[in-house]
Amino acid sequence: MATRGVTYGNTHRPSLTCPNLHVHRPRRNADDTDNARPPRYHGRPSLGRAPIAGCKIHRPGENDAVALIGAGVPLHECLAAAEQLAEVGIAARVIDLYSVKPLERAMLIETCRATEGRLVVVQDHYPQGGISGEVMEALADAELDELHVTLLGVNGLPMSGQPAEPLDAAGIFARHIVAAARKLTEVREWTPTIRPTNPPGNHA
Repeated sequence: MATRGVTYGNTHRPSLTCPNLHVHRPRRNADDTDNARPPRYHGRPSLGRAPIAGCKIHRPGENDAVALIGAGVPLHECLAAAEQLAEVGIAARVIDLYSVKPLERAMLIETCRATEGRLVVVQDHYPQGGISGEVMEALADAELDELHVTLLGVNGLPMSGQPAEPLDAAGIFARHIVAAARKLTEVREWTPTIRPTNPPGNHA
């Protein structure tokens, strides 16, 4: 997909490659086999190529009840959450929204129609701005019958720890996504709902 001007995307994923960007280090010599191994993120496999200006849809189905949207680190939590939801009979598609400019608006609208407007947007920073803001802006004037959105973001001071610990403390771990998705799937009657799970606060 050709684009003009500046594009913005989340490159914090070990598998992102495109014609103008490659995040893996170059091979040092003919015996260097490190790059031959599939890249992994905290023990999880690579997600393949991600061209500039686009998105990826994982686990799409005809009976999807909810969509989980993330990019970078939260994407992997969304994928783990989708697997857990499948175990209890809830079909969830996962949107890798790695490109926010340009944004795949048509895909978001189609996703809303497929899931009766149920979205969980996950970002690894404060609730203000980020992909959640881009998603809501893209859907602001869309002709949708229903829209139920839960925003999961960081609402506290950063902490150090093992990879899973900061995510869990921030409320953006897979289990938090599962809980948000299960709550959304309980929605039956149309009520426009936008719930910041972590209400914005003042951050110095």
